[in-house]
Amino acid sequence: PWDRAVWSAAEALGSLRAAVTGSGDEDFDSGDAEPARTWDELLQRLRADYDRDYFLTGDVDVQLYSEDCEFSDPFAGFRGRERFVRNLRNLA
Repeated sequence: PWDRAVWSAAEALGSLRAAVTGSGDEDFDSGDAEPARTWDELLQRLRADYDRDYFLTGDVDVQLYSEDCEFSDPFAGFRGRERFVRNLRNLA
């Protein structure tokens, strides 16, 4: 489908831009060095991500997500925290 092709092209262009400009290597991880230990902590840290507009800034609490987590929306789906964080940072 065309929407997957557009997503793949956008992801590839973002990675290319990051490689050419050297951007995307910043350490935006605002979270703890450890995964959340309680539901309350998880919710607090997740709210903090939204308050920081993580989707627009790339500033995400990486430890909220397992290394092999799956992300999916109507346009694309993929596995892996590293890919998710890379895509966020390419958008920023």
